[in-house]
Amino acid sequence: MPNRTLPWFDSLTDSVSALGEAAREYRHAYRAACLARESVDLQRRQLHDGLIDITPHPDTLWTESPYNRAPHEHAIFDLGRMYLTAKFETEGLYEEAALMYASAGAWAIRRVQAGEQPPLVVFRRDLDGTFASRSYLSALYDGPPALERYRDSDRLQAAHSRLAERLAAADVAEDLAGEEFLADHEASAMHEALDVAQDTGDVAYALGELLETALGFALLDPRQEHARSEALAHAGEQQAEAAK
Repeated sequence: MPNRTLPWFDSLTDSVSALGEAAREYRHAYRAACLARESVDLQRRQLHDGLIDITPHPDTLWTESPYNRAPHEHAIFDLGRMYLTAKFETEGLYEEAALMYASAGAWAIRRVQAGEQPPLVVFRRDLDGTFASRSYLSALYDGPPALERYRDSDRLQAAHSRLAERLAAADVAEDLAGEEFLADHEASAMHEALDVAQDTGDVAYALGELLETALGFALLDPRQEHARSEALAHAGEQQAEAAK
């Protein structure tokens, strides 16, 4: 049996939903990394004070004196470094995925409102294969899509404003971080901006969920039009069959 071709609005919805699933995976990984890092916090752990003796190999070419090591402390510090790296890496991946999710929802709604029928979300890449300086964020910088009669439009507007505040703060922090010298007030401003932008991933993800739902509202008319066309086509086929 041949695979059924999805209508453009279903594949477009799947495209946005897939970005949401990707963001959720990164969110789970980030939270797991945060918990792992907290599990080796020295303020919450009591280290065993037992030691081992480390003796150099007799064939060592350089002089090395025996020394003691605390195995438990060594393990905690090793794991702490590893978990901290994982925390920072997964946080960046989560934020990027969440921003793409929100951007895709906004982009898709605007394309539908413009009368277009995109089957998939489209992102542009640079020649080196990376996304073009987060060019997809333009869908968010343009403001939230205007949706008349949509019951959650106020929530959508508020969520977009929260994300816009985080993105603006991140831009400020990035500009200041690029300076060779910062005065005290500039360093303070940079840290304040970083604090504001700290939860960008969560805010972007929340907006993405709202936009994914709003996309369903924006697609109501195209879905109804498609259903009418399908019904008319089916009726025509039945009439043609009856006339044989």
